[in-house]
Amino acid sequence: MIKNFFISILILILLGLSVFVGLRTHKSKEKVMEFNGSERRYRIHLPKDYQTNNKYPLVMALHGVSFGARIMELNSGFSRLADKEGFIVIYPYGTRQNMFSLYSWDSKFCCKFAFEKNVDDVGFVASLINEVKGEYSVDGEKVYITGHSNGGMLAHLVTLKHPDKIKSIAVVSSAIGGTLEKDGDFYLPEKSYNPTPILIINSKDDPFVPFDGGNSAGFEIYSFSSVYDTVNFWLENNECSKYPSEISKRDNFSKEIYNECKNEADVVLIAYNGTHAWPGGAKESFKNISGKSINASELIWEFFESH
Repeated sequence: MIKNFFISILILILLGLSVFVGLRTHKSKEKVMEFNGSERRYRIHLPKDYQTNNKYPLVMALHGVSFGARIMELNSGFSRLADKEGFIVIYPYGTRQNMFSLYSWDSKFCCKFAFEKNVDDVGFVASLINEVKGEYSVDGEKVYITGHSNGGMLAHLVTLKHPDKIKSIAVVSSAIGGTLEKDGDFYLPEKSYNPTPILIINSKDDPFVPFDGGNSAGFEIYSFSSVYDTVNFWLENNECSKYPSEISKRDNFSKEIYNECKNEADVVLIAYNGTHAWPGGAKESFKNISGKSINASELIWEFFESH
């Protein structure tokens, strides 16, 4: 108990330091756009040495159920990576009931306020992509989307509903479908059958989005599909062989590559030893120091660059 207390305190200190450093090093801006008669907020980070006469890849990074876009920016480290690699990052905000509650997204089976109010988050993200492409120097052929947890659930939907807008997708600690126990109606999105490369990253020990599916710890009203339900969904959508062409294992993660797919729309699964946190993020500081964590952001950008 005491050990967990001190670990929590140290994580808060590290997050506080990352906020301080982030305020000094990240040149991101808070912006507002009108959508469906409401103001929706987002953060934008332009890469170092951004020039309007160049075209840049765009990464949409969707937070999970949390305090919003700023936490996603700091925890993922995408803005620093964007400065190094030369791409634009957008961090949209979900919606919340009040200033004391958490932001969430409506993925049609989860989560919280956005789900309860049936917020059109798919439409918002699609419109935001259009707005950013119109205002900044974006390479329209290189628009990518990623999300953590509830944000990953929405990333699936945006990609399936608007395959013309998204080149590749990466989801972390997420699920393709699920249900509210009180309803018992299991939701699974419709396939687009428009092949889209996807990287799926899930923890084998995640209590909130269980690897093998089932009830979420702490949010037991929600039950999610398994990781292999997600893999099989995209194998069918991308018209892939059901068998991986390559399997590799290391001490802290395993990797399955399915690359016999239509239009080279690979499906890649990384299963790692960890929790629900963003791998390699601020909340995994101890693992980062000891070298026991993978870095999701670097793996995602590497996947996007090659797909």
